[in-house]
Amino acid sequence: MEQPTVSEAEIEAQGHTRGVSSVLAAATRGVTLRSLLITGILVPINDWWLFQMQDVWAVGNPTILSLYFNVVFILAVLTVLNSVVRRFAPILALAQAELLVIYTLLSITTSCAAYDFLHWIPPAMAGVAYPTHGVTVANRWEEIFFHHLPLDMTVRDQYSLKYMHEGGVRFYSDPAFWRPWVRPALLWILTLCLLWAGPLGLAVLFRRRWIEVERLTFPIVQLPFEMTRETPTLFKQKVLWTAFSIAFVINLMNGLKVIKPIFPAIPVKVGWDPGGGRSFDISRGILDSPWNAATSISIAFYPMIIGFGLLIPTELSISCVVFFFLFKAQLVATRWLGYQGKPEFPFLKEQSLGGYLGILIFSLWVGRQYYADLARRVLKRDPERDSQEPVSYRTAALLFLGCFAALVVLAMSLGPTGLKFGAGMIWWQAIFHWGMYFVLTLVCGRIRAEMGLPVHEIERLGPTVLLGNVFGVITGGKVSQARVRSLTVASLFFPLSRGMRSIAFPHQVEGMKLMDRAGGSQSRLFKAMLGTLVVGMFVAWAIYLPTMYHYGAAAKMRQYTGWHTGETWGQLVNWIEAPQGVAWHRIIPTIIGFVAYFILMSVKMRFSWWPLHPIGLALSSTWYMHHMWCPFLIAWTVKVLATRYGGHGGTRALAPIAYGLILGDVISGCGWTIYGAITQKEVYAFWN
Repeated sequence: MEQPTVSEAEIEAQGHTRGVSSVLAAATRGVTLRSLLITGILVPINDWWLFQMQDVWAVGNPTILSLYFNVVFILAVLTVLNSVVRRFAPILALAQAELLVIYTLLSITTSCAAYDFLHWIPPAMAGVAYPTHGVTVANRWEEIFFHHLPLDMTVRDQYSLKYMHEGGVRFYSDPAFWRPWVRPALLWILTLCLLWAGPLGLAVLFRRRWIEVERLTFPIVQLPFEMTRETPTLFKQKVLWTAFSIAFVINLMNGLKVIKPIFPAIPVKVGWDPGGGRSFDISRGILDSPWNAATSISIAFYPMIIGFGLLIPTELSISCVVFFFLFKAQLVATRWLGYQGKPEFPFLKEQSLGGYLGILIFSLWVGRQYYADLARRVLKRDPERDSQEPVSYRTAALLFLGCFAALVVLAMSLGPTGLKFGAGMIWWQAIFHWGMYFVLTLVCGRIRAEMGLPVHEIERLGPTVLLGNVFGVITGGKVSQARVRSLTVASLFFPLSRGMRSIAFPHQVEGMKLMDRAGGSQSRLFKAMLGTLVVGMFVAWAIYLPTMYHYGAAAKMRQYTGWHTGETWGQLVNWIEAPQGVAWHRIIPTIIGFVAYFILMSVKMRFSWWPLHPIGLALSSTWYMHHMWCPFLIAWTVKVLATRYGGHGGTRALAPIAYGLILGDVISGCGWTIYGAITQKEVYAFWN
């Protein structure tokens, strides 16, 4: 598809005084020297703020959300500054494509420093060897699995680890602190770059199908696109500022309540009650069996999530609510019928996994002719089509396959005495591990592109857990030491797939969507994302390690606790100490969830009036659906009423209200986190 151009008349009408060629370059490329320089300046500042917010003070976890609110805040500041520059010095103003490039690259570097990513890796690689957070005489970890633990990707120097946990030192001041980290950190950075460079190839392969053929709406990036329009009309709408003010006042009051308890509060989130109780938990009074099996049912009123609910399709919001309570009903029915012999029955997560696999496989089946044609173009190059893509299809396929193969070889080489091919994971388990990771990566990207869910949480359904829960360590009727070794290596990678909430792939695809709409260069963006990925990894590690040694990972970093290490390695001990073979009792619920998704999707395609989308089957067993079901129900009600009494015009009128709620919540909430990071005081966490 040809990139859109800007005529000279349009340039003059916008008041630009710079040369036609330079304006066209800024408008059509997006990836310019100044957009890269601005991103480079912002990356370390953003990472420092992120670590202060999510790790030191635990006042916000932006990377749990699909739309990183720290990046939205930075984009809002840049947009305001750019509007001032455009008014007084238009020659210096950034084009929309440049702002969107900065947004995309900052989102990717934020993923490199994310809670579900870097936050969990040091406890896995370093905490395991430190007595207060890892191996002890009581847990017998050294006896059970240490002889299988990869040497090259763990830190075991007790002197360095002591100061990591206790803090009070400067990491770079003494080689004794940083030298034990050099080899493991470099190997981890290589692994992580391979892990996210491969999906960039997938983004190219799926880009045209999702963006140009299916025309998926990508709801998550609607707000950044509207914010950065060069002739914005969004901020001239009074309803936006009304919604903005409501969210802003809520966070202002709650923030003042934390600082000065004399102020009144407006509780809107789960688990925060200024009176000290459990706010909005309607299940507190349900004590009788079997109804108490439903566990927590919390009511929340997050302005930001209500805003997201107004942007996503009504069928998605109501489906999440309905399936959330259907899963609760399963728990109640299980206790009522007495089917509690096996832990985790009725295996809600496995049912959701079947739904997730259904989402991807159904989309592949519907587009099978397109993907067959794509495979032919990979095998036999088509210069005309390749010229319309960021890179050729063959290059994209080779990038993905090369990264995948490198990860498999690396996993097979991670032995207890060093890198040696065949000393790590079993070959088929290594292929399954990384293959399943990339399958779930595609699922997350598809969910974001099609439905725009605020949180895509695939908690404890990743390849490490599947290897342990489903395949076990028994083969041929006895415990296989090869499988134990393989599972130990896989456990080291557990942090990478624990939640799948902060992966880079959705941001890579969304960046291509933004460039498609803003007329930016796809090929330049591809190269920028690849380079930024590497730089972002190094910067994140270079800032996070000194942060741990300054504050003390176990002393003043509130988000670093023993259970981070305990979850990673404690589950491995359970798999080894209670060995099992292939767990059909987990496979069958997965198959049921997969078949149910296809049946429900067939019903939806056959009957247009059917109100539920089967994607709710996959999404509604997650922890964060406890936080979102009520805001979704509110948004669905508002949207249905607006559609019924206002038609399509009424529905369109909800968009600025949604943007206002999101921006008001984000800007005021981020303001408190910045205040807390600067003053080193506890502040209100509007989303945590």
